[in-house]
Amino acid sequence: MNIAIMTAIDNELGCTSEQDPEVKQRWYSTGLFLNYTNVTQPAFDWISSMGRNKYIIPIYTSLMDAGRSVEANQWNMDNIDFYCPITENAIQKILNPPTTEEQKKQAKVPRHWRARP
Repeated sequence: MNIAIMTAIDNELGCTSEQDPEVKQRWYSTGLFLNYTNVTQPAFDWISSMGRNKYIIPIYTSLMDAGRSVEANQWNMDNIDFYCPITENAIQKILNPPTTEEQKKQAKVPRHWRARP
C-alpha cells in the first residue's frame, strides 16, 4: 500500500468520508501510518467524538508506528478529558511503551498476578 493507491481507492470509493466505524478504523489507521494527509483531520475529529477502545487504539498505534509520537501525544492531550480512565490507560500504554527488559517483562504479567509491594 502506498499513497498513490490510497488516493485511487479514496477517489473511487470515498473511504475517507465513509460513516461505517469498521471502515474508518482500518482506513484511518492505514492512512495515518502512510501519512496520507486526507485522513489526518477526519481521524482526529473521529477519535474526538467517541471513546471506544476498539476504534481509538488502532489510530494511536498507527501514529506511534509511523513515528508521529508528538502528534499522538497532542491528540491525546486534546481529548484527555473526554476519554474514560480505561481508554486513557490503554492510550498511555501505546504512547509510553516499556523500555527496559524488566518493564517489558512486568507488562506481560497480568496485574492480578503481580506481587504487591
